[in-house]
Amino acid sequence: LYYPSQIRTATRTWLLSKREHGTAAIIAGFLEGHAPGDVHATAKKQFRAVRLDLVEREAMARAEPDPKLHKLAFPAALGLVDAFITHSWQDDKDQKWAQLQEFRAEFKQAHGREAVVWIDKYCIDQNSLAEGLMCLPVFLGKRSVCINQNACR
Repeated sequence: LYYPSQIRTATRTWLLSKREHGTAAIIAGFLEGHAPGDVHATAKKQFRAVRLDLVEREAMARAEPDPKLHKLAFPAALGLVDAFITHSWQDDKDQKWAQLQEFRAEFKQAHGREAVVWIDKYCIDQNSLAEGLMCLPVFLGKRSVCINQNACR
């Protein structure tokens, strides 16, 4: 079956609003031509997290993939991160960094430790981008934080 990109994009957007890993895995697998169980198993194996103090301003400002950043992330259990952080490359990089640091400071004050987060640039292997993107609906099945309020409206 062929799905126009608009339908695929709308479906993936809808998936991001769902909280159940199973539903996300089934639809992601259907859209990518993979069995839902395979998508979920791959997502469990590929899910990573990074401590927010290891995230660098320069890295977040560059739109180009940097496979070295993936080495700063570590394997984590699905959904067991403090936040999913999404952003847009069109966002003002200084404002994005300021909001990220504000979130970091508030989290650290409230919890007494660094936040452990999922950020695509660090947590998706840039050398296996297709596999990481296939798992994205499962990765995002828990919760998310938006560091740019304009992008989240």
